[in-house]
Amino acid sequence: EAVVPGADGAVSARERNRQKREAKRRARGDTTTLPKRQKKSLTTFVAAPGDRQEAEKAGAGGDGAPAEDADADDVDELAEFDDEEEGDAAHRNSEQRQWPFNSLALLLKQNLLHPSWHRRHGALVGLRQLLIYHPYSLGRAYSTDTVTPDQANTAFLHDLVCRLLCVLILDRFADFVGEAVVAPVRETAAMAISAAAKTLSEDTVLLLVGQVIPAMLNPEFNNHWEVRHAALLTIRYILAVREDMPRTLLPVAFPFLSTALSDDDDEVRAAAAAALLPIVTPLTQVVGSQAIDGLVEKLWASTLDLDDLCASTAAVLQLLAELIQLNPRDHTALGGLLPRLFPFTRHNSAAVRKSVLQVLIVAVENAVREPADNLGGLDPILPALCAAAFKNVLLESKPDLLDSSKQLWKTLIALVERKPASMIGSVKDNVEPWLLVASQDTRASAARFDKARNGDNTAMPRAAGPAKRKAGRTVQLTEHHLVAVEGPDEGFEMQQAAAWALGYLAARWPREDQTLIDASTR
Repeated sequence: EAVVPGADGAVSARERNRQKREAKRRARGDTTTLPKRQKKSLTTFVAAPGDRQEAEKAGAGGDGAPAEDADADDVDELAEFDDEEEGDAAHRNSEQRQWPFNSLALLLKQNLLHPSWHRRHGALVGLRQLLIYHPYSLGRAYSTDTVTPDQANTAFLHDLVCRLLCVLILDRFADFVGEAVVAPVRETAAMAISAAAKTLSEDTVLLLVGQVIPAMLNPEFNNHWEVRHAALLTIRYILAVREDMPRTLLPVAFPFLSTALSDDDDEVRAAAAAALLPIVTPLTQVVGSQAIDGLVEKLWASTLDLDDLCASTAAVLQLLAELIQLNPRDHTALGGLLPRLFPFTRHNSAAVRKSVLQVLIVAVENAVREPADNLGGLDPILPALCAAAFKNVLLESKPDLLDSSKQLWKTLIALVERKPASMIGSVKDNVEPWLLVASQDTRASAARFDKARNGDNTAMPRAAGPAKRKAGRTVQLTEHHLVAVEGPDEGFEMQQAAAWALGYLAARWPREDQTLIDASTR
């Protein structure tokens, strides 16, 4: 019996079969080596009778001897070759069944802490997509006899989340677009963690939200605003994807999100408000009304620190508007707070203007529901409120915001017409400036004319209070009047809106008063 070298299990089955065939060939004294396909063709060759005789002679060694032994060896060799082909096909099918992105996932994971932010960002984008579309395939290739594929998958995800947290803590790359900060690496890492959190168990997600992220937010452990900003981005996306855990996650996340609204850094406050915006409705259902009232008071206090350059202006005012709409407050309490919003009625950002209009509309509608002779705390601010509402009708170019401005104007007139004295006192000093402003050709010229005549009463004194801001920073608050781009019909549309507002006012003006008539005839 021939001894097959390497048949101790250190080589593949295919190699062992090849070695067996070589040993048999050497035992017969045949040193000819033929390709596998050629051998197979010789054993399965079907030819004419004359050719078959020549083939038999060749198979017998060319001396005319019987070729039964050679044919038997060829048949055995063919059977072994067929078994080998079947084994190779099974091996190829097994490889095809394996996850094709395993090596890619390893490569991306190795680049998470690369010095170049481009490489880090690219690796995070790839891992985020793998976590979104193939979360249950990651790590299964590393299963063993003692580790099931599910356990290998969970271990891989835990390791990957830990690496992503390291990226959040160590990355410092950021850029600024306008007033807002842009951190592509940290934001993509937060998205990847949230994609993994959709697959992880509830206990793991609760541990991540309840212990890991609060540690990143603790100022005692870090003095880098980038880390706190990254933590808030992460909790924002986790709360968005785990909508099945509101009663578990929101009570845990709400305290440190509320605390972050008072952070010394403006970018952190903006991220905290942006994290609370998508969960306002479930938040009001899970946490108590007392906690919501405390949040609203904190947002009103933060308006003292807002200015044109604050990154948190839009997010804070949007959150304030959503909370007041879902949980209306007494208009008496709002009367002393609304003047803080007047400087933002003509802010450059449409989102800011929309939020301010929402808050003003809710406050005036609540006052309308009061008894007819009671205007509550809105009495002192009615002249400035009327001026702000008319200016918005006059200068607003976006259709949806113009409709909101008209709604505010109608609601305000419905409020003051119940007390003719209040209506006359609120409007009589502004009627003539309004008519002069409305007679301008464009919105830009109307804004300049209004500012030159000093007929704007919307800039109310800002209440004093403790305001947290970066060292050396002062509040810069500017009225925005000019219109950046105007079309050929802007002036006509402005005059048409002004005519509608003044006509709506005139239709409800007290008949015994001649203020409107006197102002229009001058």
